[in-house]
Amino acid sequence: MNRTFRMLAGLLAACAIPTANAALSNVTNLVTVTKSPLAYNRAAKTFDALISVRNTGRETLLSPIYLMVTGLPETASVNSAADFSPDGKPMVLLPVGKSGLMPGAAVTNVAIRFHNPARDKFDPVLRVLSYTGAKLPPDPGQAGKATLAGVDYNRNWVRDDVEVYIARNFGHSERLVQALNDYAVAAQRGILSTNSQESLQAANLLGRAIECLMHVAPSDGDAGKSIQSASINTPARFAAWLRYQDRLAGSVLGSRPVRQWATSCSFQPEMLRN
Repeated sequence: MNRTFRMLAGLLAACAIPTANAALSNVTNLVTVTKSPLAYNRAAKTFDALISVRNTGRETLLSPIYLMVTGLPETASVNSAADFSPDGKPMVLLPVGKSGLMPGAAVTNVAIRFHNPARDKFDPVLRVLSYTGAKLPPDPGQAGKATLAGVDYNRNWVRDDVEVYIARNFGHSERLVQALNDYAVAAQRGILSTNSQESLQAANLLGRAIECLMHVAPSDGDAGKSIQSASINTPARFAAWLRYQDRLAGSVLGSRPVRQWATSCSFQPEMLRN
């Protein structure tokens, strides 16, 4: 088991895990943001403000929700940033929980600390970003790790924890989400396989999923690796994955010509918006 833990840790470290902001949209027009005046914190040597955000829209804003901070001088930074936008702007994670922010609800007194050693005057501009992808099943949390099969609440053959991961990290592209769902289904089939025939079927399914992924997102090579890592996220699943791989030893798997890769998808890529 120690060997399994070490190999699992190594694989997870080697696979690039994308940041969550790929699936975020600007929802500032659906909220009100209030900000206290900046106050100097002598102990921390930072300029601090308290932020409150209220959902004034009609729909629940899905988690994760971030405050993106702009308007900073070059000498200032955000100490409490949890992530960065694609263009490098600091983002502060709002503590709204998995249920998101319901209409009329608010998250209050969120502290933001600015490091500003030059003490340049500035007035930060705050924008609110929220996940806006498709409706997701509940994240099963630790319950989703209790068995090899995990939880599939909506019975679409994609394990719920992996489905949530895909949507939140790749939700900017409908085609990519569907292709990665195909990948997740195939990976889970491999984890659950118990004999050579089932393993070979899972491997062929994974081959089609990889072809589909290469068709819809040829520049996102690490996306499949990250889904594999998310799929084998417990020692038991990783051990099952190793057994699945061992059963494939000596097998020859076929592949389709590049011009046919679109047909490897379980969906029609050209029918989706992006």
